[in-house]
Amino acid sequence: MINNNGMSPSNTMMTGDLILVRGNRFPTSNLIRFITGSPYTHVGIAFDESTVFEVDAFEQLKRKAIKHDDYIVVRLKHTLNNKQKSMLKQHMRQMEADSKGYDWKMIFSIFIQRAFMIPLRLENPHRFICSEVVDQLYLQMGIDLVASRDAFI
Repeated sequence: MINNNGMSPSNTMMTGDLILVRGNRFPTSNLIRFITGSPYTHVGIAFDESTVFEVDAFEQLKRKAIKHDDYIVVRLKHTLNNKQKSMLKQHMRQMEADSKGYDWKMIFSIFIQRAFMIPLRLENPHRFICSEVVDQLYLQMGIDLVASRDAFI
């Protein structure tokens, strides 16, 4: 769950903005809505004004042109300064270099936990899901976007 007190909608995209996607691009979108209870099925983070840094079920973690049709841009109320933007981009490059792809084990364990109330946590430290990418990048800058860390991000 994102702590909405520190975020506000934006009409433009700049480094560090969250890109919240309401999409049906993959068959898994409805499953994600069911599991999370959110209208958003994907999140990325803006690398700059025209590219987004993201991972999805079928593509590696990387920077790419935004391809989503139905999304909103959300920005921290206190905009990142140039030093923070530079640090964020550096963390993105390192995370991309270290990434081994999408973390299907984490998706499986989230589904099992939510559907059957069985506490299960499987994850690979070099594989990511989209929300985990955003969370880890901001945490590396000392900014916690999450209201509660008791559950999956």
